Amino acid sequence: LVEVQGEHVDRIESKVASARDWVEVAGKELKKAREVQKSVQKKKFILIGGLAVIVVIIMIVVLCIAL
Repeated sequence: LVEVQGEHVDRIESKVASARDWVEVAGKELKKAREVQKSVQKKKFILIGGLAVIVVIIMIVVLCIAL
């Protein structure tokens, strides 16, 4: 009986260690995902700003031609 319980404890310890490893990997992946998300947000902001400038320039040109 004690031997069987020892095997159960060993399996539980193994699963806990495995879960700890997966949690560590998941934490690293979340950190990387946050960095990528920030980078994408910066690029979106720059792209939208650039498009806004282009639209304003086109509107000025069109208005100048119309006058």
